Amino acid sequence: MPSRRTQLKLALACAAAILWLAVGCGEEIDPDYPCGRAALKYAEHVQEVRSKYTPLFQHQSGGRAISASFFKDENGNWSEEYGIVVGVEEKVDQDTLPPENRIPDEVEGVPVFITDGSLGSVNTDHLYDRDPEETYVDAVFLKYWSLLHEKHNYLNAMYVGYEEDPATLERSAAIQLLFIVDKVVDQSTLPPEDRIPECLDGVRVTFEEKIRPAFHEMQ
Repeated sequence: MPSRRTQLKLALACAAAILWLAVGCGEEIDPDYPCGRAALKYAEHVQEVRSKYTPLFQHQSGGRAISASFFKDENGNWSEEYGIVVGVEEKVDQDTLPPENRIPDEVEGVPVFITDGSLGSVNTDHLYDRDPEETYVDAVFLKYWSLLHEKHNYLNAMYVGYEEDPATLERSAAIQLLFIVDKVVDQSTLPPEDRIPECLDGVRVTFEEKIRPAFHEMQ
C-alpha cells in the first residue's frame, strides 16, 4: 500500500497532466507566447488558490507570509513545481499537530511547501494582488539566475521585462527573460552542458550583448 505522501504525489502528477492537457496540449504557437501559455494558466490557478486559502494558512501558521513561488529546501535544491509557500515560526512534523492546525501537502492540485522562514520562497509575499504572470516570471527569474549564473560564466546579467515598440511605446503581450552575454552564439553549437534552453518553465529566453533600448524592464 503506497504511503500517504506517495499517494499525494501521484495525485499531483495526475492533476498536472490533466491541467496540461486542458490548457497546453495541441495549442498553436502564439508569437507572443512561443513557449506556450500552459505555465501561465497554471500560475493563474496557483494565485487564485493562494488567495482563497491565505486566511486559513495564516491561522494555521501563526500569521506568517504565504506566497506563490518556487521553493528552495535546506539542501539548496529548487522545487520543480510552482506552488504555495507557507512560512511558519518553527517547522514541525504535521502529523504531530491537531488536525485543524495541519497544513496540507496540496490544495486543489497545487503543492504546498512549508518553511521556517530561514529558507522559503523566492518572492512576492507582500504582493498578493500582483498580476499572476508577473509574479510567476519573477519567480522563474530568481530561481534560474542563481542556478545559471553559477554554471555559465558567460552570463553577465539577466533581466525580466517586455519588448517595447519604439514608435508606439506599446509593450509586447508576454514577459520574457533577457540574458546579457559577452557574445551571442547559436546555442546548438555549444556542448549540451553549456546550453540554455529557449524556454525556462514556460518563459521565453533571449540573448543580447547589451540591453536594448526597446527592452522595458519589469518594475
